[in-house]
Amino acid sequence: MRPAVLAAALTFDERLAWLRAPVRGIARRAGSVVMRWLDRRRETADQIP
Repeated sequence: MRPAVLAAALTFDERLAWLRAPVRGIARRAGSVVMRWLDRRRETADQIP
């Protein structure tokens, strides 16, 4: 299943309402972890002479 179709199903299908909160929580945590990792990579790349 494509990500856009899955996102639309989670948003609009009432039968999947029970799954929304856990998926959003996981996505938020994963997003913040990825952003921290990218920031660290950029900082270390800036330090290389």
